[in-house]
Amino acid sequence: MEGILKDLDKMFKIDLAMICESHHKDDIEDFTKYRVDNVYGNDRQEKVNLNYIAIILRVADLLHITKDRTPSITRRLINISNPKSVIEWEKQMAVRAVQPKLKRDGEENINKELESDTIEITAYFEGAENAEAYFGLSSYLQYARKELQKCNEIVEKARKKEGTVAYKFPWREIDESRITVIGFETKKLSFTIDQENILQLLVGHTLYNDSSVVVRELVQNAIDAVKLQKRYEHERGKLSNLGLIQVDWNQEKRELSFWDNGTGMTMFDVENYLLKVGASKYRDAAIKKQFPDFSSISHFGIGILTCFMIANDIDIITNSEEQEDVNSINLRKVTGSYLVRRIKKVDVDRRIKEHGTMVKLYVRNDVDMSTLERDLRKWIVIPEIPVYLTMNDEDKIRIGYDSLKEALVKFLNETGRTVDGEKYDVYEETEGNVTIAYAVRHLRYLSDWCLLEIDSMQERKKLQVPVGTCVEGIRVEFTTPGYKDCSILAIANIKNSKYQTNVASVLT
Repeated sequence: MEGILKDLDKMFKIDLAMICESHHKDDIEDFTKYRVDNVYGNDRQEKVNLNYIAIILRVADLLHITKDRTPSITRRLINISNPKSVIEWEKQMAVRAVQPKLKRDGEENINKELESDTIEITAYFEGAENAEAYFGLSSYLQYARKELQKCNEIVEKARKKEGTVAYKFPWREIDESRITVIGFETKKLSFTIDQENILQLLVGHTLYNDSSVVVRELVQNAIDAVKLQKRYEHERGKLSNLGLIQVDWNQEKRELSFWDNGTGMTMFDVENYLLKVGASKYRDAAIKKQFPDFSSISHFGIGILTCFMIANDIDIITNSEEQEDVNSINLRKVTGSYLVRRIKKVDVDRRIKEHGTMVKLYVRNDVDMSTLERDLRKWIVIPEIPVYLTMNDEDKIRIGYDSLKEALVKFLNETGRTVDGEKYDVYEETEGNVTIAYAVRHLRYLSDWCLLEIDSMQERKKLQVPVGTCVEGIRVEFTTPGYKDCSILAIANIKNSKYQTNVASVLT
């Protein structure tokens, strides 16, 4: 190398070194460093656009992801075992070609004379074991696409500078349509938005500011699914099975799973409700027509999206009676593409063997899960479907109560105020579709009763105080019913109503 460079101009060698370093730096837009009209002599051929050269090097490095970089013999010799390294190796081994995509004319015929502006990636993955490698490639191509767009913008800025040595840079997009994943659905899925409903969400409500709403969203989605399944079975004259929702937390693996034996999801449901932000199956015209009095808890259809607040990776296995096979869905990052594969019903967990859904979150290490039981109890008060929590394979813990009165009685007894009808008492009353429970205490000297107040805000923060308003048993407000901020110990529940849970901010 020294022999090749020794007779070169010193200024040229300095610029060459700078270009060699440029592909991993973030200063490529600095036109004072990467000059667009650098001159090494009087001849026109000695004028160079350093910025363009740096961009070409960067793009070439970004797109050098073909299998020639990962020869199989070398891999066997190195004997790679690190999981991340294996994924990196596999994702590049899968890439067969990186080449310009041929353009088509107005009649969709290929026209080789038209200049291509798209890089086409051809890759081949086979089997579920290569799903993570696919996600690795997909994630990398998202990054490469952004870099490509950035380079294109820089070239356009450079063209406007006086004295620029102009070159063509047509590349604007990366096409992933020729990436094949055997064993999964050919259609790649991603989140879409139901614009009308999402606008209502953004304008009419406060966005989520509490990561504990993840457990609320998934549990209430599960309750809705089980309730709807019961309706289907009742319509068919079938004896309904016991509905059940189970939450499992594995601290060692940091896996949080939600199981329900509800309706499950068909492929149509996955595309049109699960991954369509703002759309809800329970608000669909067909469901409303079939079950006009069915009251769902969830409203906006963004439950699964909230999961990305605490996890980057999500797996869903969902079994619908309407479909012969079970859908297994892998979600990796909110902005990524997703994979669906079909598995046989005999191979799924017994909890969803007939019908139902399992959602598993791979919780990030920076998320505190020590308050999981408290978070569940904060939201789930009197669920219509039984909810249980299992932590690290220990005994099941029941979440929620049979009645609002039971919730208040248990709270008072646990805080040293025994409900005996003499000093403290709890009443529950129902008017129409609203039930309210409230606590009273006896005034010894006046020989009368008064509403019981919570001792202090400190008590409210320290303890799981059952105060607020619930919709279908799920708490949505944390102040005394009918008051903006009052400390009377009372809780209400609304059933069979148009009101549904929203995304309002809450007291924790």
